[in-house]
Amino acid sequence: MSHTMWRLAPAKINLYLGVHEGVDGDGYHRVDSIMVPVGLCDLVRLELNDSGRTLVEFEGDDVAGIPANNTVVAAMRGMVAAFGRDAGMHVVVRKRIPAQSGLGGASSDAAVAMLALCDAWGIDPRDERVAAVARSVGADVPFFLTMVPGLFVGRGDVQEEEYPAVGGEDVVLV
Repeated sequence: MSHTMWRLAPAKINLYLGVHEGVDGDGYHRVDSIMVPVGLCDLVRLELNDSGRTLVEFEGDDVAGIPANNTVVAAMRGMVAAFGRDAGMHVVVRKRIPAQSGLGGASSDAAVAMLALCDAWGIDPRDERVAAVARSVGADVPFFLTMVPGLFVGRGDVQEEEYPAVGGEDVVLV
């Protein structure tokens, strides 16, 4: 069995970010954020195979500091656990989004790998188990499951409103 697919994993920008005082029981601030995807993208390749193991590799100029237990690894492990599937997969991420830039590159990579796995496994990406895995990986990951501009609340992981007409303008990132 071999199944290979490539996907674009876009960056995002916050048009608004409000951080509230105090933290919840897990140490997170409550935030309000309006997020939109932008055209700067990483490229994610997922290949399913019969190896029984998960291999995640990164390519690009800024990959030396990516930890072994990164968001893509966490997302793939979470999906395997949530859906009780074998973990025979090879994920390659070509990094173009600068690390630690606030553009959500790691979250986008994880979400796009999850969406590719949903396609390969025939799972509806709106399945609550997919959303739960996304929230467990990171606050921005749920946004990248839909990539619809909107207002996100809570830890930034719950979409309260959609703004599909927002975006489409040229953006310069400096």
